[in-house]
Amino acid sequence: AETKIIENDSITHPVKPGETLYSISRKYNCSVAQLRDWNPQLGTVLKPGEKLVIRP
Repeated sequence: AETKIIENDSITHPVKPGETLYSISRKYNCSVAQLRDWNPQLGTVLKPGEKLVIRP
């Protein structure tokens, strides 16, 4: 699954097995708190295939 750029410069990131909010935050140079703000649907455990919105 590729990372897709969607309208207003947001990026959709498909979660891969073994990824964590911390590892994703490092990849996009943002904080875990920002990821949670952008993705209010998140539970406590990331599921592979779940899609996260990343804002610039």
